[in-house]
Amino acid sequence: MYFHLRIYFYFIFDCACRRFTLVRVINIVKRVDGYRGSRYLLELELKDGNGKLLRLTHYIYVLMRHKAQRNRDFIFQRSQPEPVLCNPVGFRWNPDAAVHFIVPVKNQARWVQQLITDMEEVFRETGDSNFNLIITDYGSTDMDVEQALQKSTLPRYQYVKLNGNFERSAGLQAGVDLIDDDHSIVFLCDLHIHFPSSITDTIRKHCVEGYMAFAPIVLRLNCGSTPSEARGDHNTLQ
Repeated sequence: MYFHLRIYFYFIFDCACRRFTLVRVINIVKRVDGYRGSRYLLELELKDGNGKLLRLTHYIYVLMRHKAQRNRDFIFQRSQPEPVLCNPVGFRWNPDAAVHFIVPVKNQARWVQQLITDMEEVFRETGDSNFNLIITDYGSTDMDVEQALQKSTLPRYQYVKLNGNFERSAGLQAGVDLIDDDHSIVFLCDLHIHFPSSITDTIRKHCVEGYMAFAPIVLRLNCGSTPSEARGDHNTLQ
């Protein structure tokens, strides 16, 4: 943990030029890579000279530099590694990127309604209107999905009615075909997932156009468990 704190303070000193003070560390995500350098996603709360609080979310790379030193016998030895901060050129997440959630469904009324409710909660708690729920429906008979979307408070949604047997890949592709913005983020997912209110912000932070995609680890809840009392197994959402 001491090394992580050194990284924070080096970053503030080098990049903020002493114009900001660190209030608290909100979060850190570390991806170890001994070849290219470990990547950190830093989320910091800073204070400027006027006392205004700012939130900084930024990627940095940390390379370990070894200096060769001579001992008394003039033999070169490797010294203790020193961290070198690198600001990755072009590696920037877009806080304004549109996020499209694409979900194929058929006859799962309870879970479709839960999905819509979760997305309404995201909008209500964050005020983020730059996301779009796309539901591709293989002729559900247990609810009117399009009507449920129309009655919702979602800022954006799209509905596609499909024929034939349920095919997840075809349903996802039908949703992708509706998107005309090449710089937006497509999040392919299933039902039976509870989305926290921070989901859109989390997706944006972990998607860098041309460099990085996002495959989050989700917790499959055991029977009787709830998101507030989570017990279950972890799975990769792809």
